[in-house]
Amino acid sequence: AKYGREAHALLCCSIDYYVRVFVRISDSLARVKYHASKTAVVHQCWQCESFFLQTLGEAVVGEDVKDNQRFKLARVATPGEVCPECQNRLKLGGPFH
Repeated sequence: AKYGREAHALLCCSIDYYVRVFVRISDSLARVKYHASKTAVVHQCWQCESFFLQTLGEAVVGEDVKDNQRFKLARVATPGEVCPECQNRLKLGGPFH
């Protein structure tokens, strides 16, 4: 995002001890701004495998006729240290798109 480029993951392979990721790189300043609103971390339960997503940003579209868009940081909305469904521990994964 720093250089106005966006990476879109096409395929990820885990073989033996290494990981290979195939990505498509595109140059688009307008799409880079939405990157944080499309990226999230996941909180997943160890036992019942329920999960909760937390985005890293938020894109707010204005009500005006003009192209009035604002981008904000995400609000912290974690489910807590334990799963609300079964009261077991949560593990953290991500970020993912």
